[in-house]
Amino acid sequence: MNSAPVNDLPESRRLDDVNRPGMTGDVYSGSRESMDSTLDNTRSADWADRERERDEARKLRLREEQLDVSKNKVQTGEVNVRKEIVEEQKTINVPVSHEEIVIERRSVNNDSTAEPVGADETIRIPVSEEQVEVNKNTVVTGEVDVHKREIQETEQVKDTVKREEARVDKTGNVKVNNNSEVLRDHSRTR
Repeated sequence: MNSAPVNDLPESRRLDDVNRPGMTGDVYSGSRESMDSTLDNTRSADWADRERERDEARKLRLREEQLDVSKNKVQTGEVNVRKEIVEEQKTINVPVSHEEIVIERRSVNNDSTAEPVGADETIRIPVSEEQVEVNKNTVVTGEVDVHKREIQETEQVKDTVKREEARVDKTGNVKVNNNSEVLRDHSRTR
């Protein structure tokens, strides 16, 4: 190819070299300094693009698992409240009174009487007593109120999650500037 400096060639020769088969590029008619600075700017822009692409290719994305907790309401049971009749024996002591006939016999002084023996004579005495009469009355003794309430509790959920961490393995005497806590040095000297 053409290895001679561009500025050392006559003007017509420079154009001939560019138009020669196998040669590509632009004809530059400026001074060598301005051409070098243009080439440097083009090279540095290309180099920066290539470095940026290489940096992106070198990025290591770290991932981790996270717990995603959701709650579902499920029926755990049912409560039926109903009335049931229970029978029991009750005993109540009630004071009652009744009458009794008392017959007492006394001796008398043998007084004489005009009444003949065997005459009908009857004494009637009515006797009474209290009897217990039982009636049943229905009364309200209480009330049952049935409702639901929501109780907040804390339940612990445990599971194993994974995460990725970057590890730096060094071989030989390599210095790495590591300011991040994510990177941990697991060096092996070989």
